[in-house]
Amino acid sequence: MHTDRTHAPVLWWVKRDCRLSDNEALTRALATSECVVPLFVFEPLVLEGPDWSSFHTQCQHQAVTALRKNLRHFGSDLIVRSGDIITVLTALRATLPFRAIYAHEEVGLAHTYQRDIAVAAWCAQHEIEFIEVPCNGVRRGGNDRNTWASHFRRAMDAPAVPLPATRLRRTALPS
Repeated sequence: MHTDRTHAPVLWWVKRDCRLSDNEALTRALATSECVVPLFVFEPLVLEGPDWSSFHTQCQHQAVTALRKNLRHFGSDLIVRSGDIITVLTALRATLPFRAIYAHEEVGLAHTYQRDIAVAAWCAQHEIEFIEVPCNGVRRGGNDRNTWASHFRRAMDAPAVPLPATRLRRTALPS
């Protein structure tokens, strides 16, 4: 394991947000490590979810293909796997001792929330940081209708996070 935290690999776990620009999870990952490994997982939990259809699967394939093309433009690439996220993370960690996972905070149905809780527990068990970043002005657990609108407005009025192109070319895949 690397002793210098900026050289220790981190994962950028791409869930449903495949943007490079205005992606705070990616920007934060790049700010903390010179070795950011992009990961997308086609998860049965999501693909078989009550809010999913074949249309969503086609859209996700197109988004992942476009993300991979954009990452390759910067000299990087995308690890794409299928399966249970914990199984994928365990296998990946056997070949790449990453120290953190950065992802956007997905809001949706209970099954993806429970999955994220399981990932957080797995990370804690393996002493891996799990950083989830609110996305698109929506945050988990924000059930207070008195403050929701002001939080959402602040998020929507904030400047977009620029594409971190100078650091993006430093992303890497395990050899």
